[in-house]
Amino acid sequence: MSPVVTVTFGNVSVRGRFLYPDGTMNMPALRAALELPLDVDLVTLNFRVPCTSRVTVTTDTWTLTVRFDD
Repeated sequence: MSPVVTVTFGNVSVRGRFLYPDGTMNMPALRAALELPLDVDLVTLNFRVPCTSRVTVTTDTWTLTVRFDD
């Protein structure tokens, strides 16, 4: 089972199991939960390696933070 994470985009946060077993993001589920714009795409990033409690991804137009709750 994937870990519970809290994902923050702008001023909106959602908590759930948004990671696939390989550590990549389930973008369809995350996009639905946060109503993300199409230019936010994290499918190739692995959020389980290196092992950390929080990952922040920032571009010139958006910032998204993933925090592991387990």
